[in-house]
Amino acid sequence: MPIRSLLSTLLLLFALCATARTATAVDAATGEPLPAASVFDRRGNVVGICSDNGLLPYAPDNAYPLTVRYIGYAPATVASPAVERVRLHEISYDLPEITIAPGKRHVLHLTAYVREYSTLTTYTDTIFLFREKTVDFMIPSRNAGKYRGWTQPRLLASRSCYRFSSAGGTDSVSNRFGQHFSWSDWIGIPAAVDLPPRLHTDTAAADTIRGRYSPSSIWRRNADDVSIDINVLADTAARRWVPALFAHSRRDVEFTDLRLKYTFADAGRYSVTADNLQAMTFNIETNGRGGGIYNQFRRNEPYFVSTYAELYVTDRTYITVGEAKKLEKHPPKADEAGLLAPDFAPAPDAGVLALVERVDTLDHDRLHRNIQPDQRLMRKFKGQVGPITALRGAIQSLLKKYRGH
Repeated sequence: MPIRSLLSTLLLLFALCATARTATAVDAATGEPLPAASVFDRRGNVVGICSDNGLLPYAPDNAYPLTVRYIGYAPATVASPAVERVRLHEISYDLPEITIAPGKRHVLHLTAYVREYSTLTTYTDTIFLFREKTVDFMIPSRNAGKYRGWTQPRLLASRSCYRFSSAGGTDSVSNRFGQHFSWSDWIGIPAAVDLPPRLHTDTAAADTIRGRYSPSSIWRRNADDVSIDINVLADTAARRWVPALFAHSRRDVEFTDLRLKYTFADAGRYSVTADNLQAMTFNIETNGRGGGIYNQFRRNEPYFVSTYAELYVTDRTYITVGEAKKLEKHPPKADEAGLLAPDFAPAPDAGVLALVERVDTLDHDRLHRNIQPDQRLMRKFKGQVGPITALRGAIQSLLKKYRGH
């Protein structure tokens, strides 16, 4: 009897596999598969990423329509599970003009717009975050002396939209949350990258560097344009791309997926540098997050974090070391930096735009008025007033009389 049950189960699994259909994301012009493209459900949640052959991850019927995003391509919509090929059309955009004034300007100051989608899930609750950010980087050249700058993103301005949902059907939104679970602040940009020998050409070329079981990086060149797809977990040597992130490699954090993609324009024959960077994306999935997340959930409850982000360079300027130090000490204020998506950045999905609208229409004053104070925390003061308190009160009274005149 156990053998018959096992055979029945296996036959059922084979039948399900046979009926399950998975679409393939491809370049609309060439038909080539697009590896590691990101897939989102109808509400903007990250479903997963495509395989190295472009196969979309499984999604239930109620998740459709899906959206497939791949840096350098316009997003494509998958209306239903019946779709077999998802054709993405390549888009072109130019780097912002680089500014180099006369003088010893050995530091590159980059400003970028970041759009991220992060999800924190447990078996019963889901927290979705859509965040827009303006960040900057300071990349010194070899002639900048001892000035180090920074290749990790420095936050200048941001806007956050959270959606909280549970298995019980609750659904609420906010622009604040007491815990930081996104991974986007730990991904920087490379100052310079040497190209593999196969890309030392002026024409089209490609190269694949394999890890132990799968490709760790795929390099493509088309004239002066270069793209790099990186699977960090495929090879320990690939960790050099994310040195800050692996400071979190502790017992309570397990990285299950970590992919990066960079696109460069006006690339040199043998290398690319930070001033060639057009855009980048990254996908990060972890079991656990570390830090103070345990304060939000039960300590024995597992939780999972995913972050997908897009970064677009919006300004490039070479400045002096003195100007760089001044800007490092006195960064622009949030209203000065602003939050302006470049024209070539694809718009967020309809589900995300609906979330932004809900958050923007929140009436915080009304919500605060509806909160009843805890009477247990309220009591009359019956003690004696100390000398410092009495002196402070006397000074305040004198100031009021003086201002009244």
